[in-house]
Amino acid sequence: MIRLRIRVLPDIVNALVLSAAFSAGNSYVYCASRSLFGLALEGRAPKVLTKCTRNGVPIYCVLFVLVISLLSFLQVTSGTAQVLRWFVSVITASQLINFAVIAFTFTRFKKACEAQGISRDSLPYKGILQPYLAWYAFAGCVVMTLLNGFPVFIKGNWAIASFFFSYTMVGVFPVLYFGWKLLKRTSVIKLQDVDLLQDVAEIDEYTRNFTPSPARVRDYISKHTMASIMTSSEPVHNIMGATIFVGYVLAALYLSILIVIDLHRSYIAPTSSTPSKAQRISSRLQIFVALAVLSFSTLSYHMLSYLIYAYQEWVTVKNLEALPKSSDLFTLSTWQSLLRQIWQWLTESTLFLNFAETICENSANFWWTQQALFVSMASALFISIEGTRRQIPHLWAYLAVGQILPISFAQNLFFVAMIIFPISDEGLATQIPGPVTQCLPIAAYYILLARAPSSIGKPIFMSIIVLLRMLLLFPFLFRTPVFKALGIASTSMQSAQSGYTTAYILALLCSAVLFVQQTAWALRQHKVGDILMAVNSSPAVSALGYDFILYVVSCAAWFLTSHKEQSVKAA
Repeated sequence: MIRLRIRVLPDIVNALVLSAAFSAGNSYVYCASRSLFGLALEGRAPKVLTKCTRNGVPIYCVLFVLVISLLSFLQVTSGTAQVLRWFVSVITASQLINFAVIAFTFTRFKKACEAQGISRDSLPYKGILQPYLAWYAFAGCVVMTLLNGFPVFIKGNWAIASFFFSYTMVGVFPVLYFGWKLLKRTSVIKLQDVDLLQDVAEIDEYTRNFTPSPARVRDYISKHTMASIMTSSEPVHNIMGATIFVGYVLAALYLSILIVIDLHRSYIAPTSSTPSKAQRISSRLQIFVALAVLSFSTLSYHMLSYLIYAYQEWVTVKNLEALPKSSDLFTLSTWQSLLRQIWQWLTESTLFLNFAETICENSANFWWTQQALFVSMASALFISIEGTRRQIPHLWAYLAVGQILPISFAQNLFFVAMIIFPISDEGLATQIPGPVTQCLPIAAYYILLARAPSSIGKPIFMSIIVLLRMLLLFPFLFRTPVFKALGIASTSMQSAQSGYTTAYILALLCSAVLFVQQTAWALRQHKVGDILMAVNSSPAVSALGYDFILYVVSCAAWFLTSHKEQSVKAA
């Protein structure tokens, strides 16, 4: 980190390590206390541990686990730290043996299913590459258990205490296992006699009444928005909703036209800060103009398809004509009547509600929705910093378009602007905040984004969504004179560049982590093919899904063309 000369990076790593340690500790206290509570309910731990608070928290179990955690204070001195390391060795071996038993138990479960004619396809979840992965996990845990204290076997490192605490559990485990067998006179159950149907009725009942998380979005929106429109026998006129929709469309058109006019003027009338037209005519510029047109066309097609479908559904319910007869198309009264009908549709329909219901209908649809959120912060940061470096006019409009419309259109327009406007680092250090200031809103954005799925259906969910949208504006708002006055702007070009690099890497890293996490969540409920095909499940999902695909294609094209251009200049 010191060699990279990124002074803030150690602080970021420390913060991440502390956050991870706190999260892990919180998780282990929860798991350990509930496991102890379960043992107490089964009569395998003192009955006093079954005591719970009014909120259902097993208070004595939690206190018992927290008391054990006080052993961490053994790290305070070097003498007691050695004792703590002995405890860690014992616990590490215990955990490895525990996971080995879990993996072996799964292999027995799979064989029991086969022996009793139960197909794993009938189960809610089915792991891939089984039982090979289970045997791999079992072998890996056994090997790591045996290697847990290998340093003591190196010449000159022999220590009885280290050997004892590293391999105690290797001897204790078989004693506990066979001791229980002898004490309780139990035997290994045959595969044909394994009870695979215990508590199945309760599980089936829970499954029938279970509401998936994405569906809770619909419940929340229905409760807090215009659900009365759908249930009321009389039409409810939502003037505010219709006005917002019309303003949304007009704002998108205005911002898009503003950006296009700026780009056209800069292209045909170069100034001292922009190269001549002849210098800027390149296949690279044509590529990103084409991608911008493709992004806008794709978005327009899918959104118009969604609106047309919603309008046709509404006129069918109302028993009206969707379009006037061809013979009446050229009369003023016909168009006035059609406009009044469209306005009535806008005031009585629930476009935003239905759109949200569709994209959150299941985890496959929701997966495509999340991808745009993952890349939005990285895109906003990129546009803000590069736009400042190149002094691109109306930079706020690019960020606003990215907020109103899907991100690929704004990103491709910005790539065109980057080609037209060269880099100008004048005043960059005083216009870009310091590394810590840049990283704070990024960290807050991804923490809220990770929190959002668990808050679906709760009142805090909408607050999180609003905060996420506001945080996307911070990369643009973090500029002079505010930061210069506060003394937290970058003090040099080197500091500005390192801060920019750190913030962008942090955004990409957080996006990658959440991508893996949410993809794993979706794969628990759908096959890969089902998730990929969900992009065509409805125009609403297609608008967001194809936008994400075009965004990835555009970024890849920018990277490849930049690399090619640098190679040509070097040659």
